[in-house]
Amino acid sequence: MNFVYPSILWAISALSIPVIVHLFNFRRAKKVFFPGNRFLKKVLEESSSKRKIRHWIALFCRIMFLLFLVLAFAQPFIPARQQASSDGKVTIILDNSPSMSVPMPDQTSAFDHALQYASAIIEKYPLGTRFRILTQDIQAATASYLPSSEAKEFLSSIRLTSTARDFGQLIKRAEKNQDVFLISDFQQSILEAFKISDSLKTWRCIPIQAEETNNLYVDSVAFENPFMLPGATNQLTVWLRNDGRADADQINIKISSNAKLEATATAAIPAQSVTKVSFNLSSATRYTPIKIEVQDFPVSFDNEFFLTAQPLRIIRIAHLFDGVREPFFETVYRNSEIFEFRSFRSSAAAYSFLQIADLIILDGLSDYPSALKDLLNSKSEKSFLIVPSEKPNNSSLNGFNGISLRTISDGVRQSIAPPDLRDPFFKDIFEGKTDLANMPSALPTIAWGNDRSAILNFRDGVPFLSRFGNIFIMASPLSTRFTDFGKHGLMVPVMYRIAASARRDLGRSFFYTDAPLILVPSDSIPSGRAVVLSGAREFTPTQRTWSGKTGLGLEGIDPDPGIYAAKIDQDTLALVALNSRRKESKMDLLTEEEIRNRLPGVEVVGSGGIKTFSNEIKERYLGVSLWKYCLALALLFLLGEIIVLRSDRQDAQRSEDSKDGQALKTA
Repeated sequence: MNFVYPSILWAISALSIPVIVHLFNFRRAKKVFFPGNRFLKKVLEESSSKRKIRHWIALFCRIMFLLFLVLAFAQPFIPARQQASSDGKVTIILDNSPSMSVPMPDQTSAFDHALQYASAIIEKYPLGTRFRILTQDIQAATASYLPSSEAKEFLSSIRLTSTARDFGQLIKRAEKNQDVFLISDFQQSILEAFKISDSLKTWRCIPIQAEETNNLYVDSVAFENPFMLPGATNQLTVWLRNDGRADADQINIKISSNAKLEATATAAIPAQSVTKVSFNLSSATRYTPIKIEVQDFPVSFDNEFFLTAQPLRIIRIAHLFDGVREPFFETVYRNSEIFEFRSFRSSAAAYSFLQIADLIILDGLSDYPSALKDLLNSKSEKSFLIVPSEKPNNSSLNGFNGISLRTISDGVRQSIAPPDLRDPFFKDIFEGKTDLANMPSALPTIAWGNDRSAILNFRDGVPFLSRFGNIFIMASPLSTRFTDFGKHGLMVPVMYRIAASARRDLGRSFFYTDAPLILVPSDSIPSGRAVVLSGAREFTPTQRTWSGKTGLGLEGIDPDPGIYAAKIDQDTLALVALNSRRKESKMDLLTEEEIRNRLPGVEVVGSGGIKTFSNEIKERYLGVSLWKYCLALALLFLLGEIIVLRSDRQDAQRSEDSKDGQALKTA
């Protein structure tokens, strides 16, 4: 036991004063004899014996009162079993991710419990300690150290965030020679970021976990055909995941569009598995917000999933040709509501339109200008369709982004094999049963070797149409002397699919809140104007515009999940659906034993509840203060002395009354 103010202990010498007064009492009793004393002798002897015992008890109480009063001023304490922060600073890393919204047995959330633990840490440390509170919410985290009063006020302003970030950056910000407390539910994903630095002192991990953490959530969604024309039926497939250890039966799923119920379904999802559920929806003629709801408890923060049904936007197509212009492409892409089609001779190409075009068709060019080759070899998001000339030369075919092409001088015209309808390129491209027995034929003028993933092949297996990333290559010209593919019924759906694939970068129906970049179409943005995302709240993301697109960055914003309108002033460019990342929905929590085994160098505290934790904080890191107990004992002994003295006074009074009564009888 140590003392905060050991110099006060000299006052213990004052304990000798009551002892001296008691032992050297100079009052002398005068004996007075009168008749009848002999009748009181026995009573007086008994009273004197009792009074001596009470006097000794009173003396003891008086001494102990003074002793514990002095000790209370000296403030004794039991030293901590472990050394606390040496620089008077404490870092609290508080998990305020969506998974902390899970209810605890007392019906409050895990986050509310985390706030109680953080508040207990602030209260139990000495007044001079300064605290820094780090959270996954950028707006809620503080980089400065605050005194206890300001730290508690700051703590009351923290709320759950919708964007869960890895703990890696927060853990790295914890400085050396500090007490560091990590309050979290300790999902398995924390292991990816938790690397303890050797310069740090022991970490104190406080796991806050609900008893029931089974979770159902939407793992992913996809439209069967994101580029289907307006008015056609489109199928929405929803993948539901059950991360729990028990099977889930009769789970209700609701699909709402424009805040109106569109479809419902029930599904049974076995434990630790994924189930697919499909819905038929009408293709949108404009941006349509869609919400998927799954009835699940107690983990409910991810019960809603947001996406948008996007109409097919105008696709810009640039057609470059030499010699005679074949009418096939112009015929296919003549629908002005879907396509913006322009043809140019290669010698007079409008490069301003090429820069914003989604698909560039190089039709029968005898030579490829260096500017076109540079565009082909760049990491452009455009798509290219290369149709060879009737007499191609090897020199013009070199340099197509590493694709090895060669000319064919002795080719044989043969039929094209029916397409493999299992290929994703042809998925749902034909409605019902289609007779593909009467396939077109073609005479190839170029070849590129075997291609098992070719879109179309000749009967002998040689590829007729292949795809290499964003480049499509056809083996023969579209002139009727070389092929009748241009007049065949397969031409239109194949060319539509190639054109639609050119807009793959803007076809995302949903994003996650931690997405690095969100692309929205923007043909022209007035100078000095910025795109604003308006939904549950309104904010201006970071942005960069190029080639008719605008990239929006969400770093440092922490948006809530939901549907947002990308606006410039009052004009809406697109709808953006944001959802919490799926990693947060995986409720696989580390047990206390796993935390100790898989995170070496940490201590697990707080498992006995908030009251036990408060005492544990004092005993482990701050010591146990005893001055309150000393003060209580001093008052207790003072009360004991009062009781003894009052009892002695009452006995003396009764003795006097007895003497007076006996004297009257004798008289």
